[in-house]
Amino acid sequence: MKIIILGAGQVGSSLAKNLQKDHNISVVDEKAERLRHIQNHFDVKTICGSASHPNILEEAGANDADMIIAVTNNDEVNIVACQIAYSLFKIPTKIARLRNKNYARYPQIFNNDNIPIDLIINPSELVTQRLVRLVEHPGSFQIVDFANGRLQLAGSEIAEDSPLHGMSIREFRQELPDIDARVVAIYRKKQNLLISADTVLQKEDEVFFIAERINIPAILREFQPQQTACRKLFIAGGGNIGMGLAKKLENDYLVKIVERNYENCHLAAETLNNTTVLSGDASDAELLNAESIDDTDLFCAVTNDDEANIMSAMLAKKMGAKSTIALVNSLSYAALVDETHTIDRAISPQRITIGVIQTYLRKGDMLNIYSLYGGHAEACEIVVHGTADSSPIVGKKISELNLPKAIIIGAIVRDNTVLVAHDHYTIESGDHVIVTITDLDHVYTIEKLFQVLPVFL
Repeated sequence: MKIIILGAGQVGSSLAKNLQKDHNISVVDEKAERLRHIQNHFDVKTICGSASHPNILEEAGANDADMIIAVTNNDEVNIVACQIAYSLFKIPTKIARLRNKNYARYPQIFNNDNIPIDLIINPSELVTQRLVRLVEHPGSFQIVDFANGRLQLAGSEIAEDSPLHGMSIREFRQELPDIDARVVAIYRKKQNLLISADTVLQKEDEVFFIAERINIPAILREFQPQQTACRKLFIAGGGNIGMGLAKKLENDYLVKIVERNYENCHLAAETLNNTTVLSGDASDAELLNAESIDDTDLFCAVTNDDEANIMSAMLAKKMGAKSTIALVNSLSYAALVDETHTIDRAISPQRITIGVIQTYLRKGDMLNIYSLYGGHAEACEIVVHGTADSSPIVGKKISELNLPKAIIIGAIVRDNTVLVAHDHYTIESGDHVIVTITDLDHVYTIEKLFQVLPVFL
């Protein structure tokens, strides 16, 4: 596939890195130094110029491109680029990052008759949704939705006092006789384990499991018996994410938000109804102490400054906040936080954005793709098509698929029924299958497995 990426910032660069192996990539940016970095590290074509100029798009290969991904820092440039890509070059698929949430209020304008954008990505909204899930499920370091929220895949660490320590996965199922759940990945000392029913769980293992949404809290209590529900939330940063998070949670939690920009602080005070709004710096120890940070259940740093987020979260943790999360745009910083545990969790808009875009790129009918464990694994929801004659999986039991151990089918959604997967279940056409891949070299295996054979089309 021939893809043009507009914008060589952190998201554009990450996309180029992730897509170069399987696609023909061109990257456009006005800043030559960004392009030099990409040229030196990745096998892609680079063009210096404005992303919204037709001649620049033509130079990037727009005449025969399959997709354009507009992720510059300017919403309007991204919109114009998609318009030109469709009107002048008839590029089939147009994806744009639009940060201003006002655009999302008028979805009816985004179609080929008006503004031709097939997929709009709003990183702030995506990050806010992830943060809300973590607040709602204390004890989880990652939680994502499938099947319109009916199923969830959660990651949690086995605490020292957890009854799961020393249990095999087979015994784990017996520990929760009234709840159907499946372990789909285990990381021990940062290394992925290839698991079976006899794999024994140990304290400090980081475990991903899948279950119906209603059962997730009970399972998390098995992992973290001492974990209590989140009541008091402290948000550092009153921008789009901070404001959005406070707005969603203020009626159910005790929320405080601190913002150092006076105008943003004033806007937050006018907009929020049940949130305590503070003017100040989240890295001010005196302010945190005065606001009883040691009595805070969750400290969330979501400013636009990675360093400020990391440092304020570290300070809050040192001063007694029970749990800390930092928004980290730099993938290098995100990896460092994951490895060092200086704070409890790092949320990366780049990883989230890339996962959404990859949904459009993968072969097969994929509804959702999520990056797991710092990008080392993936979970995806795939729709099964075909018949027993035209599909490699329709009509076969899971045990008959002979999947690599790095690929685990975690659940099946059939019509309105949710089935946590067991090896004797048979795959049917129309099923939504939830798959976890812990070795990304097997992505092609999954794509091939779920494709309908061309000879029968």
